[in-house]
Amino acid sequence: AIVENQIDNSASPLRDVTSAEFLNHPMTILQKNAIADFLEKMPSQSWYDAFSYPIDVAKVKARDYTNAVAGWNVSMGNWAISAGGAGKINGVQPTGTVSNESKGVEFEVAGQLTKNWNIAINASKTKASQTSLGAALTEFVLWQRDIYAGPAGDMRLWSGANGEGTRAYYDARVYAAYLFQAETNGKMSPEMAPWRANLVTNYSFNEGFMKGFNVGLGYRWQQGHILGYALNAARTNLDVNAPYWSDSENATDAWIGYQRKLSDKVNWSIQLNIRNLGQSVGLVPLSVQPDGTPALYRIREGQTWYLTNTFSF
Repeated sequence: AIVENQIDNSASPLRDVTSAEFLNHPMTILQKNAIADFLEKMPSQSWYDAFSYPIDVAKVKARDYTNAVAGWNVSMGNWAISAGGAGKINGVQPTGTVSNESKGVEFEVAGQLTKNWNIAINASKTKASQTSLGAALTEFVLWQRDIYAGPAGDMRLWSGANGEGTRAYYDARVYAAYLFQAETNGKMSPEMAPWRANLVTNYSFNEGFMKGFNVGLGYRWQQGHILGYALNAARTNLDVNAPYWSDSENATDAWIGYQRKLSDKVNWSIQLNIRNLGQSVGLVPLSVQPDGTPALYRIREGQTWYLTNTFSF
C-alpha cells in the first residue's frame, strides 16, 4: 500500500501488485531494496525485548510476517507497533552519557605560628573537560546512521510521495544533534574555577582581660569559571577555543568567640560568625548565550551572620 501510494494510482496496471508493471516499476524496486537492507541490518532480538516491542526477529527475517508480530492480524490494515514499555527499559528512559576527564593538583599548609595562633592555607588547580560522548551512545547512533545511509534510508517515514524519508528525518533530528555534541569535545566543565585558594586563621587569648576570647578570619578566592562559548566562524557550532569567563570571586568570613568553665563538668562557649563580610545581595551570571548575553543567574548570598551557643559536658 505504501509503494502504491508513492506512484500513480490512476495507472491501473500498477494497481495490480502482481503485475509486471508494478513489480518492475522503479519505485517498487526502490522500496524492496529499502526493506531488504533494513531487514539485513535490523536490531537484535535482545534490543526489541529490552524495549518490550512484540517482534520476533527470526520470523521477520524469514519473511513470516503474519507471525512476526504478536497480536498482528492481516485485517488490521495500516497500523503501528508501540513499545509496551513506552520507550523505557525496566521503567527507565534510556539516556546518553558524556565522558569527562579531570586532572589537578592541591597544596596545603597548616600549623601554629605561635602557641595561640593557628593558620591553614590550601590551593588547588583543576582541569575538567569533556573528552568524548559515551561509548554506548556513540556506538548506537553510528549503527543507526549506517542503516539509514543505505537503501533502508529511502523508506518513507510517512506514506505518500510527499513523505519525508527516514534518512533525511534521522539526519536532521538525531544525527545532527549527535554531531553538534561530538564537535564540542574539549569544552571545560561548567561552573568550575581552574584555581581556588582558601586561608583560615584563628587566635586564642589565654591571659589578660581577653582571656577566653578567640578571633578568626577566613578568606576564599576562586578564579573565574566558564560561562559558555562563542559560535565558531561558520556559526554552526560552539567554538571550544573561544570561551566566556566570569569574573573571579572572593569572600571574607570573620568570627569572635568566648568560652569558659561553668563548673568542673560543664563548659560554655559562644561565637558570633559573619559570612561574606561586606558583600551585598546580587545576581551573578552562571551561563551565557553564544553572543555573550547572560542566560542564567544565581543569587549572591551577601553578608549574613549567626550566633552559636554551646554547652559541653
